Amino acid sequence: MDLAAIQKGTTLKPTQTNDRSEPIKESVTIKASPMNQLKEELKEKPKLNHVDTVDKSAPMIESSTKIAKDARPQLMSELLTKSSSHGIAAS
Repeated sequence: MDLAAIQKGTTLKPTQTNDRSEPIKESVTIKASPMNQLKEELKEKPKLNHVDTVDKSAPMIESSTKIAKDARPQLMSELLTKSSSHGIAAS
């Protein structure tokens, strides 16, 4: 194919399509937005009633529970001391 034939182009057969992408237009009436009324209602503070609840979501820790001191720092120093005495390099 030479450049002249490409520049000339070709004629295409006519086609028929069924394009349904156009929106269907119906008679629509747009009502006033209730936002202005809502803004007026929100200016007033609502009256809230007191509610008694029993909240059971908090964890129950018994009074006899004792928390011990963390032993990891002492364990790490002991391991480092033993590893250095055996000639093992600490990383």
